[in-house]
Amino acid sequence: MENISIVQANQDDAELLLEIEQATESITYSTVKNISQAKSYINSAKILWLYKNNVVIGKVSYVLSEDKTVEITGLIILPAYRKKGYGKYLVKHVIALFPNAKMKLTVHPENNSAISLYYSLGFTSQDTLTNPYGDGEPRLLMIRNPATHQK
Repeated sequence: MENISIVQANQDDAELLLEIEQATESITYSTVKNISQAKSYINSAKILWLYKNNVVIGKVSYVLSEDKTVEITGLIILPAYRKKGYGKYLVKHVIALFPNAKMKLTVHPENNSAISLYYSLGFTSQDTLTNPYGDGEPRLLMIRNPATHQK
């Protein structure tokens, strides 16, 4: 991928995070709603921006738990850049950062593109969670175990 870079977000990126999150709000993705939530999110998770030609086109966020499990807490690719491999590029980057870590994430069961992406990277569906984020929507819990899925 040409002219692509990944940069870690910092506290000054709260407005950018809010803008990117709200640009992709849908039934299958719950977003941060205000600048205070954006700042809190930046403080609680590692956020990596994906730049193409010096313009942010997406992000991935994750947290590392005490048991060394990596939870991918968000993946966004702006609509104009979807279906071009950028989401896969970001998730593969996180996998490369933690090659021996168990990974988990949740995804809306109607987000077929994301589910296919995660399956292609070795994630498996483990459970259906009922309303885990208080938005009235279910989520699939997906796991990637490096012992069984080296990619």
